[in-house]
Amino acid sequence: MSRASTGLSGAGPGGADGDRSWAGGRRRPTVLAFPHAGAGASVYRDWGHLLAPDIDVIAMRLPGREERWSEPPRRTIWSVLEATEPQWGDACRPPYAVFGHSVGALAAFELVREIRRNGLANPAHLIVSGRVAPHVCSVRPVQHDLPDEELSAHLCALGGVSETVLANRAVRAMLLPALRADLACDEHYEYVPEPPLAVPVTVLSGADDPLVWREGLIAWVAQTTGPCTIQWMSGGHFFGSEHQEEVLTCVRSALLPAALR
Repeated sequence: MSRASTGLSGAGPGGADGDRSWAGGRRRPTVLAFPHAGAGASVYRDWGHLLAPDIDVIAMRLPGREERWSEPPRRTIWSVLEATEPQWGDACRPPYAVFGHSVGALAAFELVREIRRNGLANPAHLIVSGRVAPHVCSVRPVQHDLPDEELSAHLCALGGVSETVLANRAVRAMLLPALRADLACDEHYEYVPEPPLAVPVTVLSGADDPLVWREGLIAWVAQTTGPCTIQWMSGGHFFGSEHQEEVLTCVRSALLPAALR
């Protein structure tokens, strides 16, 4: 897949349109969700139960983890989108929203821009979490090539994985390759200016997240011609685990009104 164009095809895991319909034949809304660095689709397992039966959840299954363990993890946002295209291709039809946390927010943003390049229907909403705007330079140091011990300590400090888990060298050897690849996606990302999206944007952040700052979050306003709402919650980078219901309320608010139009 190139930055200029891609064929948006492939069936999403929800099956045929009839499987994604409300009573009366109206298409049930869908949220496409990209996970944070090192994570897989399972981080959104609860979403499917909690948003049912009103909203379908398609969590992106990335190479290098879970059922795609045997595939090498991808190291650029573009290759991540290419690798997940069979999952989101069919699902990018209204009403739908796109969500991403941390590096997943970058993938979500670039997916919406790729959809626009191909002349397809915009999502009802873009919800980004735990990351400053894509055109804002990150202040974080390069981490994807840190020694295992330092990278593990950094991840533990953010609250992403417990020290007990990463103390097991065998487990760490399985987890870190995908994490390093995802961090490389973020750290090697180069923003290319394009017109702002004609899509409402909601920005979510933990008040104590050391990886974001107020001005960097407010800068998301420049990426949309629609409304841009910034919502702060208590907690750090992984605030969503403590405020799952508030995050899901944002998803419902973004999708259900659009589905009923």
